[in-house]
Amino acid sequence: MRQRSCTDSKKNGDTPFSDEAARWTATAFLVVLPETGQKGAMVLAERIRTTVSGRVTRTDGHPISITAGFGVTGFSPQADGIAVTPASLLRQADILLYEAKAGGRNRVKGRPLPPLSHLPVPHP
Repeated sequence: MRQRSCTDSKKNGDTPFSDEAARWTATAFLVVLPETGQKGAMVLAERIRTTVSGRVTRTDGHPISITAGFGVTGFSPQADGIAVTPASLLRQADILLYEAKAGGRNRVKGRPLPPLSHLPVPHP
């Protein structure tokens, strides 16, 4: 698998993949990998984390390190009993991101969407 940045791909006009990356909040990015399974998404997140954390930049002559935490989720199209919506995917990824931060930052946490029977029942 050849790695290349999303911006390079867009600049060159060749977008053979359906993957997308975008800024989500001031400090978060969203990467959507519709053709990639949970394991592949975890591998990619770890590669990005390693690359980012391995770089040191300088500001005002002082070195600073950057870390990256990831919440990775997904689902199998064949899975029954899973509520797959954009909101459920974002909620699960956000939960996992906070778990990564709570675990010491600079880590990848991931698991697929849970079946409906494992979701908390909302209170009216």
